[in-house]
Amino acid sequence: MWEFGQRVLDDSRRGLNLAEWSLFDTSDTAKDPECNRASEAMRTFYQRAIDVLRHYPALGTSCLVNLDYAYRNILVDESSQQLKVLVDWDDAYVMPLAISMDFPLDLPEESAPSRRILPPSSEYVREGYFRSFPHSEYGAIREIVDFTAPDSEEISLRNGLIYETRERDWYRATLAECDARFGDPQLWEARKPLLKAQQLLKWGGRRWWSDREWLQAEVTK
Repeated sequence: MWEFGQRVLDDSRRGLNLAEWSLFDTSDTAKDPECNRASEAMRTFYQRAIDVLRHYPALGTSCLVNLDYAYRNILVDESSQQLKVLVDWDDAYVMPLAISMDFPLDLPEESAPSRRILPPSSEYVREGYFRSFPHSEYGAIREIVDFTAPDSEEISLRNGLIYETRERDWYRATLAECDARFGDPQLWEARKPLLKAQQLLKWGGRRWWSDREWLQAEVTK
């Protein structure tokens, strides 16, 4: 069993029933056949994620994970620039290592609003618009000479994505210096379904319902 707040996830059909994991309990949506199909798709997706742990046991190593890991919760000494305190631990859990292989909440935020201009080849699009897999942009930073020019907004957005990509690459490289597993490309790729399953379970049935077509496409691959 896995516990998520006051919900307990088990392997029974009720354990992954969309109506039980949402506010649909008394609505017409809960009676819609699509509701059952979305629940079954989520069950299959979850089971496949668990299978990843069997193939990559290193990802299942227990560790302390703070799901509210953000720069706003990090206190640094002003003079020495040394880390002093990490605050806000009310959203911390003992979870598989795979869930810790993510970025601070601040780092992927630029990518989400830009989804309207991202190509289908972008990782953010391919992976189903999950914040843990933001778009990466590489190239030179362009100076904006005229902020009234028609392309100034696009240049500014791209510059922001490049800066953010550089920061994520630096963050992962720094983690890999402390723990080589974070630098293992095979583990980094294998962690994806586990992070997605954890986030879908955290967001609950409404996300399964809104993403039911994506979920169905994923489990029929």
